[in-house]
Amino acid sequence: MPTQQQTLRVAILAWEIGRVSSGLGAKIGGLGTIIEELPAELVKTARQQNIDLDIAILSPCFAHYDKRQLTRLDLNPQVTLGGHTFPFEVYEHVFDDGQRAIYFWDRGQLHWTTASAIYPSDPRMALGLYATVGQAMASYITQGQFDTVHLHDYHVGLVPFYLGDAYLQNVPLHLTIHNAI
Repeated sequence: MPTQQQTLRVAILAWEIGRVSSGLGAKIGGLGTIIEELPAELVKTARQQNIDLDIAILSPCFAHYDKRQLTRLDLNPQVTLGGHTFPFEVYEHVFDDGQRAIYFWDRGQLHWTTASAIYPSDPRMALGLYATVGQAMASYITQGQFDTVHLHDYHVGLVPFYLGDAYLQNVPLHLTIHNAI
């Protein structure tokens, strides 16, 4: 007798997601390729186990992205760092293959950026940007009722601290390091 279909909600966080030709992605090295291909493979493998995956790919919205292709969500995370408040806007895009990306935009910090614009030239600025984007992502995750959270590389490594212990006691978190230079 077949088992009932399960749906699992997964948040995948990465600084670059591939999909460069769409105008809504970045690829510096191998991470972009992995994030571009991994969700489809996870969905395919999960289906074989009678599991339906609902994946949201979370990433910064860099300045060169074509925001006309994005749908603005009714979320406005306000994050703080060093006594400064950074107002974020949250956008969504569903690609032709069905994969859904959630983008985090803060005009004050991201209006000039690309995925590789600040590192390694200014590690302090990079850490500040990772921290504020991470806070905005954590705000989205805590509202999304995800079954698991998968972080990819150090850029999003601060997110668990912003999610907090109470959240992490109930939702598993996975961290994959792709580049340990």
